[in-house]
Amino acid sequence: MLAAAVELIAMQGFSATTLEQVGLRAGYSRGLVTQRFGSKEGLIEVLVEQLHQHFNELLDVSGINLLPGLDATIAYLDIYLSNLENSETTMRAYHVLVSESIGVLPGIRATFVASKTRTTQRLRTLIERAQQEGTVRPELDAGAAADMATGLLMGLTLEWLLDPSTDLPRIRKVVLETTRRTLSG
Repeated sequence: MLAAAVELIAMQGFSATTLEQVGLRAGYSRGLVTQRFGSKEGLIEVLVEQLHQHFNELLDVSGINLLPGLDATIAYLDIYLSNLENSETTMRAYHVLVSESIGVLPGIRATFVASKTRTTQRLRTLIERAQQEGTVRPELDAGAAADMATGLLMGLTLEWLLDPSTDLPRIRKVVLETTRRTLSG
């Protein structure tokens, strides 16, 4: 059901997507979708949670928790950017929802603020670990650096979704080099 919702939202947006359409696309009834998620907003909350779980699995498989803090921070950015092309429909749906939460659907905004906060907090924890290890400047505001990195990822994702010819491998290389230099000073 979640895959059907992602496809529909990526194609037509959240406002135009109904639970009935999700059910039909998934091969179920609208009633089953409503029973499982309660509402469209409930569906979105589960969808965002699943996206975080999937990305956390990618991070865990990479061994990010075993890396020193600075290397783990760079690996986080690398994994996110490297996996964009494998997740185009999912990323498109996510960012359509983010955009709609800013404008026409403020009721789902809290879900995306929480999602952004989770990402930023994970990056902040990695940067603070690097500071404790002595590989990131101690005077650096780890929270602001994590906000910058989160904004960079969101911005590059939007750029790529707008223009699929964006050269992500070239940009990824510059992002990783620049971030390493900026954090380590």
